[in-house]
Amino acid sequence: MVRVRAIIKKGSKFLLIKSAEPQSYGQWLFVGGNADSSDLKEEIKREVKEEIGADLKNTLYAFTIEGRRGKILFYTGNISGKLKLQKNEVMDYGYFSKAEIKKLNLANSTKLAMEKL
Repeated sequence: MVRVRAIIKKGSKFLLIKSAEPQSYGQWLFVGGNADSSDLKEEIKREVKEEIGADLKNTLYAFTIEGRRGKILFYTGNISGKLKLQKNEVMDYGYFSKAEIKKLNLANSTKLAMEKL
């Protein structure tokens, strides 16, 4: 299974969401999800829109990591629009510095990604 995640920054802080999904409940991670098609750039845009209601712009591939459930491709980008959380998938969100992120209950994929940033 291939998943996609978005690395979105505001200044030096990273946007993370707190998951409401059973497999990662209560853990903080980058916005994203399962890729349902082979156009991964469009998939990450769709996931961002679905989970937080914002449009992802200036999307660029960043790196890939091997997670517990397969490959995860990370993309960078900027968002526009007001955030509107999809409550069945996202409990909360925040912008965090690298130091603040180290103190959060992180999903394994987030820990691995932060090592590359």
